[in-house]
Amino acid sequence: MPNDQTNEQVQALREYLRQPENRVTAQDPISRHQEAMQGIWERALTLTNGDAYQALIVAREAVRSTQQPGESREQYLRRLIEQTKEISLRRYRNL
Repeated sequence: MPNDQTNEQVQALREYLRQPENRVTAQDPISRHQEAMQGIWERALTLTNGDAYQALIVAREAVRSTQQPGESREQYLRRLIEQTKEISLRRYRNL
């Protein structure tokens, strides 16, 4: 279970990810996804003062899907279902 400091670090990383310049969509090229992953890792390392293990925990928690501010539970679940469908279709097309 994450402690208060970890929760604060996760929230700080999520704020970073919500900034428009840090968003990535399924339509973005793989190079953009790779840049985003590098940015997530670098930010997590900064937030944890270089503690790689803690940075992994913070990064993992920060990218987990959560209900967004102002989003109803129904909207959140609908969004998850749509994302799952999209991922499944992409995987199927790549077979």
